[in-house]
Amino acid sequence: MELDINILTLDMLRFSELLRLMNKFALAQNYESLAVDLRADASPQAVKDVREFILDSFRGGMGGLTDLYVQKKDGSLDEVLNAEYERVLQKLTDFVNGV
Repeated sequence: MELDINILTLDMLRFSELLRLMNKFALAQNYESLAVDLRADASPQAVKDVREFILDSFRGGMGGLTDLYVQKKDGSLDEVLNAEYERVLQKLTDFVNGV
């Protein structure tokens, strides 16, 4: 399956928006910047660099990105946004794993 840079970068941009909702502002900015850069340079090396960045961002252990969830302002689970977060997280995981 050939990598669609447009879909990948849209997923990265949406992920950055969701990270902002979770108060992960610096990480969100990194995802956004890399997505914009990847649209300008989709060379194999740029794709490899993005893959490595995403993999590193997932290696948080306890409290890492896979342990987080999107909350409403009252602190309860936002089921709709959290489902979207999990969907995009899975798509980025698939990209990292070459699926």
